[in-house]
Amino acid sequence: MRSAPNTEEFVAELCAERDAAAAFIVLLKAEQEALRDGAAADVERLAPDKVRMADALARYTSKRLEMLAAFGHERSALGMHAWADAHANNIAGVAAWQVLQEHAAEARALNEANGKLIDLRLRHCRQALVALEQACGTTTVYGPQGHTIAPPASRAVTAA
Repeated sequence: MRSAPNTEEFVAELCAERDAAAAFIVLLKAEQEALRDGAAADVERLAPDKVRMADALARYTSKRLEMLAAFGHERSALGMHAWADAHANNIAGVAAWQVLQEHAAEARALNEANGKLIDLRLRHCRQALVALEQACGTTTVYGPQGHTIAPPASRAVTAA
């Protein structure tokens, strides 16, 4: 069985989580810029880093909650608030927790905004596809593999 963590170890982990959240925000802002610019290749290039960083943040959170429980606090934001109240004199730890909360709120807002940008781009693409289909006089321009499908022959061409 692992011994209870010490406060210094906990604060170090909290600071690492805060820093990881700050880096995640930078990535989300880059993703947002790419989405605004319509730079699909940049969005695709950022995707693996986004997944990797989100996974790292989840591990940090899990470890923080595990350590909180070892301190005898609830494994939640309420437990963190209780820890911060009990360690109010630990300025670095309390500040790291406050900044981490701010980063989490900013990351949620950025991720939500990016999702809306993706939805907007998707709707625009669908509208453009419908316009192309109508202009071609067919309901299918591209097949599921991305290859064009020849429109059915018109009566004028087949009658000749």
